[in-house]
Amino acid sequence: MKIIFVVLLISLIAEGCQNSTPQDTPPEATATEMKQVTLSVILQHPQDFLSQDVTIEGIFTGWSGRCHGAPPKTRSDWMLEQKNHCIYVSGPMPKGTSAQPPEKGIGKVVHVHGVVLLDLEKRPYIEVK
Repeated sequence: MKIIFVVLLISLIAEGCQNSTPQDTPPEATATEMKQVTLSVILQHPQDFLSQDVTIEGIFTGWSGRCHGAPPKTRSDWMLEQKNHCIYVSGPMPKGTSAQPPEKGIGKVVHVHGVVLLDLEKRPYIEVK
């Protein structure tokens, strides 16, 4: 009788383990989730990210960053830097930041969620979602 009970218990445990997922396994990504990428990759291969949603962590530099050329959409577009790379961002500035005097949040690490687009000169920029 004890053998039958042990065999039954082992089979129930084994079945339960097959139907559960480990706690450290990340959930499957959905189509609506945004990709976290680096500015380097976007700037080197903009066509690979065109019209795709992305999340980028970088340094808020307001209107005083190292991006070259004119803002892609409006004079209010601001700059995001990551290492030696810079990209324009079109849309609202992150909470707690301002490019207007007195500037606030310059040098602050921010996360930008948006879509990669190309300006008239085929330079990539991020439009905030």
